[in-house]
Amino acid sequence: MARLFDCVVLCGLIFCLSAAGLCAAEYHVNHNGTGDFEAIQDAIDGAVDGDVVIVHPGTYHENIHFDGKNIVLRSTDPENNHIVASTVIDGSQNGTTVMFAGTENDTCLLSGLTITNGESYDVGGISGNAALAAISYCTISANVGRYGGGVDDCDGSIANCAITGNTAMEGGGLYDCDGAITDCTVTDNSTTDSYGGGLGDCNGVISNCTISGNSAAGYGGGIGCCGGSITNCAVSGNSADYGGGLAYCGEAITGCTITGNAGTSYGGGLFQCDGALTNCIVWRNEAPEDPELRECTTTVAHCCIRNWTGGGEGNISSDPLFTEGPLGDYYLSCRDAGQNSNSPCIDAGNDTASSLGLDRRATRTDNVRDTGVVDMGYHYLIQPTIHCSLNAAHFSPGDLLTASVEAQNQGNAVSVDVYIGFILPDGTIFCYVGTGLVGGIVPWFEAISLPAGFHYGPAEVLRLNVPGGLPAGDYLFGAALSKPGRVKFIGQPSLFPFNITE
Repeated sequence: MARLFDCVVLCGLIFCLSAAGLCAAEYHVNHNGTGDFEAIQDAIDGAVDGDVVIVHPGTYHENIHFDGKNIVLRSTDPENNHIVASTVIDGSQNGTTVMFAGTENDTCLLSGLTITNGESYDVGGISGNAALAAISYCTISANVGRYGGGVDDCDGSIANCAITGNTAMEGGGLYDCDGAITDCTVTDNSTTDSYGGGLGDCNGVISNCTISGNSAAGYGGGIGCCGGSITNCAVSGNSADYGGGLAYCGEAITGCTITGNAGTSYGGGLFQCDGALTNCIVWRNEAPEDPELRECTTTVAHCCIRNWTGGGEGNISSDPLFTEGPLGDYYLSCRDAGQNSNSPCIDAGNDTASSLGLDRRATRTDNVRDTGVVDMGYHYLIQPTIHCSLNAAHFSPGDLLTASVEAQNQGNAVSVDVYIGFILPDGTIFCYVGTGLVGGIVPWFEAISLPAGFHYGPAEVLRLNVPGGLPAGDYLFGAALSKPGRVKFIGQPSLFPFNITE
């Protein structure tokens, strides 16, 4: 009897779960009237837990609230920057643009939308009320509030977001957000009264973020009063009265590059940060007094700090030899990557890159991943690469032209569009689409998944006999990668020059 009872309960549970899955609905919002709803709030009002609300491109002048519902609210393609930029919730300076009730859990998701033009005495862009909802792939810009111009009191994860141009009295970009903040760009935010131009009073882990160009009227231009660890971040070009880069941060700061920040009084780089400082580069910050560090009672080890005289294991004060690379200005000079000398920060950290989770990232401009002893400072995402070649550099009509490509991905798994084609002497572009050549920039393959460690080729992908009647001159064969749906290439396209004679 007990077994029969257990079986009945189990079957009932399976039925309920299945029914819940079957009942989950998908609603489309389109302001032109072709969706299920024309307004986002109407779709939320009609949704229940587990439902998905998909917002089509357009500008929606609304101030929306989730009302505690654990739903997914997203654009049609959250990882497509063009879609995100064209799918806008505009708060019309009429209060907070997006508001959570505070009871939402981590199954609730806001993804792939631009949140802008919110203005409130409290919060401008997104008010979390301590909700655990996740926020991803959003652009949160040009919002104004008292606390957290961009995002306030969101305790769920915030990932792959751009938080830019927001203003508040405290916490210009993000304020009082205690979930993990990862892979975000926090730029050009400001406070008018106090601290945390970029981030203020955020107590979750901050990792793999770029924090630049933020300002605070008081302290912590980039980061102020944050209680979580800060790992692999580039903190640059921020400003404040003191602690231009970071101020009053109490946990470990590891593998960060802190440079070009300014304090009008003192502590251009860091002020009163008490967590251990490890594998960091603190360089060329500015202030009338103590431009790099001021009143930091921290353990400093395996760091590169300008004019450092404080001792400690593995610390150096030599120029890190920054060099511009594919994604920023703070790669490390490396002979093997084509520079004239090696940075002293290469292989100078306290552990291995793999044990610190940085072996799928790079400090070298040629995108070669860090291996062995970890390099000091910020590690950039590794971009997938493609290289193309032809069987010859000179052709005549009737000659066989054979094209080859080699592609690899040393970084994390990524999805890409792949392009190959020809540029004629007059600049006309023809792309290969598998069945032939078509005019314009058209992908060969769309949304191809490249796993970590992917390597293809060199392999032949195209062969043709050069037709007669083509103009003599200099041509280019090219190959390139882009994010899906975007004609914005990842890195530089590979170009192979050749000519055709009459």
